[in-house]
Amino acid sequence: PGRPWGLVGRRGVGAGRPARVGRPPGGSEVVGDFVLCGLGTGLGQPLYQNALMSAVHLSVIGVASSQLQFWRQMGATASAALLGTILSHRLLSAGVSESEIGQVGASLSARLAISAALHDASLVATGLILLALMASLFMPTLPPRRPLPLPSSDSPSPPIPPRLPPAP
Repeated sequence: PGRPWGLVGRRGVGAGRPARVGRPPGGSEVVGDFVLCGLGTGLGQPLYQNALMSAVHLSVIGVASSQLQFWRQMGATASAALLGTILSHRLLSAGVSESEIGQVGASLSARLAISAALHDASLVATGLILLALMASLFMPTLPPRRPLPLPSSDSPSPPIPPRLPPAP
């Protein structure tokens, strides 16, 4: 039941609204785009965490959770580095200097080069999102693991393990 929501969440992240062409967006539109991306990420992350927790044995659940967090962070770092490299390479090959980036009165050629560089980076990001979507569509659906039964009040509690002696 959670898979469609995960796909909706990923759709929210990769909606492409921030990369649309046309008139410059107003402040409220930009805020709305960021809220949409945040909602997409927020819908997707807990579902994938739940799927992971249901797929591994209880004895390695901490390892699996830490691996998920590690690879999320590595993926975000690698994608930011890749897109930044594409952006800077494209700007340098177009001859745009650092002083022209972010200037209010930048020349038309500099603005066009920045726009083309952002477009190329957005295309690569869209390709990566589509690749992730295709990978998630081919993942097998696993049923959730049943929770462990709670001990009854009649059953004796497990013995408390002895404490280790202090180190010398």
